[in-house]
Amino acid sequence: MVPSDAVRKYLQTMGIKKYSTRSGVEEYVSRPNIFRKAVGDYFTGAQLPVRVEFFFVRSTRRKFDFHNAVQIIADLLVAHGFIPDDNMDCFVPYPMMSGGQYYAVDPDTPGVWLKKMELRL
Repeated sequence: MVPSDAVRKYLQTMGIKKYSTRSGVEEYVSRPNIFRKAVGDYFTGAQLPVRVEFFFVRSTRRKFDFHNAVQIIADLLVAHGFIPDDNMDCFVPYPMMSGGQYYAVDPDTPGVWLKKMELRL
């Protein structure tokens, strides 16, 4: 599948030339992989399924589907080896609320916040 222009631009900004959940990540030689650096060891030792909250900061007010926005992040987490798979046995995404909203708009600092949820029994 060919990524959309928006996805291609996002990947380029992150320093990711291309990726596959099967074969990993191809990085640019001339720029760092910001995604790898930002995630770091955040998921090391996480108990599966890892439950993750997502709060998106959008550059515009354009409508978006939560599951589509989560999908590229989930795929990149798998491609980088941070989680073994993005199926429900390994990964469960949730929307995060901040300031009474499930997402924010800030053209100067778009991105996404991830937060592991603690397993409560």
